[in-house]
Amino acid sequence: MKKDLYTGSECAIYYEPYPNQVYPFTVDAIFVEIVVTRTSYTVAGFAVFPDKSRREMRIEERHSNYRDAKHSANQWVLSVREAFNIN
Repeated sequence: MKKDLYTGSECAIYYEPYPNQVYPFTVDAIFVEIVVTRTSYTVAGFAVFPDKSRREMRIEERHSNYRDAKHSANQWVLSVREAFNIN
């Protein structure tokens, strides 16, 4: 059976829940994953603003190796934490 070149496997997942600042019973979150295919590593994820708007911040990037993909995912998580003032 020939595997589709665009079908990938998750090799890393990060999930961090945090409370919404306006709606106390709502849990928002940062989610990011690294998916490997035969040709690249894709970093994809989202984070929900913990305010009334609940807008989403998204990332989708392709990298040629896991090290660069992991670095990108880590930097994105840190920037989201800073933007949302999450400790």
